[in-house]
Amino acid sequence: MDCRTLEYIVAVKETGSIRKAAQACNVTVGTISGQITRLENYLGVRIFKSRAQPAELDERAAELFEKIDAVVENLRMTKLLTTGPETR
Repeated sequence: MDCRTLEYIVAVKETGSIRKAAQACNVTVGTISGQITRLENYLGVRIFKSRAQPAELDERAAELFEKIDAVVENLRMTKLLTTGPETR
């Protein structure tokens, strides 16, 4: 698992679909779907109820998502602090 995987999860939740998240992240649908599956296997919990639209968090994953979202936001802020606003 890496930081991008967490960013993909947030993108799916924010956009409501894997397809839209893939477009926003400039990757393929397969990339995001595969990363979600890997993370689900690693954590032993389903993140999204299904791969269908709209992407809804599984009940057990709702609390997990709050933590993932906080990590991604902290990573964005750290990157901004270390590289400056011109590389956003």
